[in-house]
Amino acid sequence: MAEKIGNLIFLIIIFAFGLYYYMDVQSLLHFEERLIVEILFWFLMILLPLEGGRIIYKMVKESAGNFTFKQLLHSWFMNKPALLLTGLVIYVVLIPILGFFTASLTFIVVFNILLKSTKVWEITLLPVGVLTCIYFIFVYFLNIRLPEGVLF
Repeated sequence: MAEKIGNLIFLIIIFAFGLYYYMDVQSLLHFEERLIVEILFWFLMILLPLEGGRIIYKMVKESAGNFTFKQLLHSWFMNKPALLLTGLVIYVVLIPILGFFTASLTFIVVFNILLKSTKVWEITLLPVGVLTCIYFIFVYFLNIRLPEGVLF
């Protein structure tokens, strides 16, 4: 049952990103530039409610009053994939605020701890090494500016 709630939440996230992208594309001047995104968006608007309705129907049919929706939501939010998804959304929101390197370092360290990593090098050296490689590849070799925030 918790898997179905996870699928339903995933559909909601797809809808939110689709809506954001649809609204962002509306600022383009030419109709031809917007056309493919608008077609895909309206195609999603047909498929998402159908799939969401199918998932809800199966949830109601399977539960038959055994579990409350609050219990099912709690069981889904307490598993590792849900924590990773929630953390990923928070990470993406924090990148423009804190900067790429600070947000990435925080994300990697927190998730190593949440996934119960017991090796000290995985919590300290691995994030620093990965971010150092990313810095040299993107900033020095490719001359690409990464998002900067308050700290970096």
